[in-house]
Formats: sequence, structure tokens, C-alpha cells
Amino acid sequence: MKATVRTLLHVRARLLILAVLPCLSACEKSPVPESRPALTVYCAAGLRKPLEAAAQAFQKDQGIEVLFQFGGTGTLLSQIRVAQKGDLLIAADEDSVANARNAALVREVIPFATQTPVLGVKAGNPKNIFLFQDLMRDDLKVALANPETASIGKSVRAAAGTEWEKLAAKVTVMKPTVMEIAADLSLGAVDTAVIWGALISQFKGIEAVHTPELDARPERASTAVLQCSKQTHAALRFARYLAAPDAGGKAITAAGFQHLPGDLWSPKP
Repeated sequence: MKATVRTLLHVRARLLILAVLPCLSACEKSPVPESRPALTVYCAAGLRKPLEAAAQAFQKDQGIEVLFQFGGTGTLLSQIRVAQKGDLLIAADEDSVANARNAALVREVIPFATQTPVLGVKAGNPKNIFLFQDLMRDDLKVALANPETASIGKSVRAAAGTEWEKLAAKVTVMKPTVMEIAADLSLGAVDTAVIWGALISQFKGIEAVHTPELDARPERASTAVLQCSKQTHAALRFARYLAAPDAGGKAITAAGFQHLPGDLWSPKP
């Protein structure tokens, strides 16, 4: 009887081994793919819509997640100086990129789009705002972005020249980012705001008025690889993806920005 029990136990053990072996073999043949760390990107607030769309396409194509921190370019530079963490800076103007270079915060820089400031007004332009000098009118509520935090604020300050202090003292509201003043205009809190022309289509009930002073100040948006990045190859790949007209350029153009000519996309340069 005991021999019979031992025989049954041996048979069961062999059957169990035979059942497990195929699973072990399958595991050996199908290793779990190595996960890639996400890229941390400091991005100018006005570029949020096209950059989020481009990042989704990039993740689908390359398997690399992109995590954004949005804000005024000046604010982002200050955060990078303090934190010394992250992979990329996406700046809305060339002066900010130059400041980042001078502070040894960035490595390679790749421009990918241009944007031009305009006078944003309510649809139909009921206040008859046609000139840059109209920003000085006493009957208008004016919103501007702070030049210490936002790229477009620096453009307005440069366009105003010696009249800047007078204009800054007169404005109804000055906020950290261009998106905030565009929202104020759309909601009817102000009569006009200087915003990037590409943002007009993103907000309801507003239109653009071009002036010579603002048309003369287009800015290039650029992607810069940070010196503190620990994954420079992946960071540079995303920068190149944004510059490629058949890759990130599609989302940028669709959002109303003027994409700069660049090389067609290839994972390797």
C-alpha cells in the first residue's frame, strides 16, 4: 500500500514539472521590455497645446513619456537654476536661450517655430483698437504679461521703448504668463492684451490686430537640452522630433504656429 502511495506521489510530481516547464520556457523567450525614464521638460506656457500633442505622438512612436512643467520662460529659468534637475527647456524667445547659455544651463539648442505678438481684441473690435499707441488710451482696460517672467512681456517692453514705464503704470492687469492674459481677454475682463498671434484660435471671441511695432518683433521658440540632464540622448531625440516637419512639426503647424524648416524625422541623426 505504501509503495502504491509513493508511486502516485512521484507521478503527480512529474506531471507538475511537465506543466511548469513550458511556462518557464515562454518567460525566457519573452523578456519584459526595459522601461525608459520619462523626460522632464520645462515649457513656455504659450506653447502648451502643440507641445502636448507632439509629446503624445513622440511617446507613441518612441516609447518615451514626456512630463511637462509649464510657466513663463523667465520663471522656468529661475526654477532650473535652483532645482538643477530636468532634461529640456522649451523657451519662447531667443533672449531667454541666450541667458540660459550664459548661465551654463543648456547644451545643444534647436529652434523649431516662430511666433509674432499681436494686439488681441474682442471679436469685431468694438473699441476700435488699431495702433500700438492705443494701449495708452484711458478708455481701455489693458492686460500685459510681466516681462520678468514671460517672453512676450519682454517683446512688449522692447516695442514700447522709452514709453515702457508709462505703459506699465497704466495697464489694468499684468500677469506671469501669456495664457492668463489671453484668458482675461476672452472672458471680457479686459479690452485688449498683447499675445502671440498663434493663440488667437485657442480662445473664443477674440481676434488679432497687427501693428508695425509688434510685427517687427517675431520670436523663435527653441528646445534646449539642459546641462543637468541625465538622459541627454533621449532629450536630444525629442528636440529633433519637434524640429522635424513630418513629426512634431505637424502638431505645431496645426496649432497655428509657423514651423521652421528642418530635417525630416529619423530616430538617428
